[in-house]
Formats: sequence, structure tokens, C-alpha cells
Amino acid sequence: LVHEKYQKNILNTCYVNDRLLLTTMKLTKTTKTHVISVYAPDTTKRQEERDSFFDELENTLDTIPKSKEGIILILKGI
Repeated sequence: LVHEKYQKNILNTCYVNDRLLLTTMKLTKTTKTHVISVYAPDTTKRQEERDSFFDELENTLDTIPKSKEGIILILKGI
């Protein structure tokens, strides 16, 4: 959820899967930030599920341009 005053700043939202959400927001005319909301599998889950999650998170991070844009991770679970 994004506060209503910032909703106009959202450039893109990508639901990667049920555990990853990537949102790109414009902070200023020339600055963007990427917010990745994650719900990581806990240690009671199978190792394959945890490995798959971190692989998908790494793939998501790789889609973000390497520049001075910021990245914010919001972690849930673990």
C-alpha cells in the first residue's frame, strides 16, 4: 500500500510472484527508486523452496538498471 499522496509517483508495479512485488517510483524529476516487497519462506520450508525464492529475488534485482537509482527491500517472513 502506498499513501494516496504518493500514488501519482508510481511508474510501474510488477507482481513477480506470490512472494515478490517490485514497484518503481519517481521521487523527483530525475530520480527513481525501486521498492521490492518480499515475503521470504521461513526455515521450516523445504530448502528447494528457499533456494528458489532467493534465485527469483536475485533475478528481480538483476532487472533493475545499475545506476544511482535507489533500491529499498521490505522483508517479511524469514
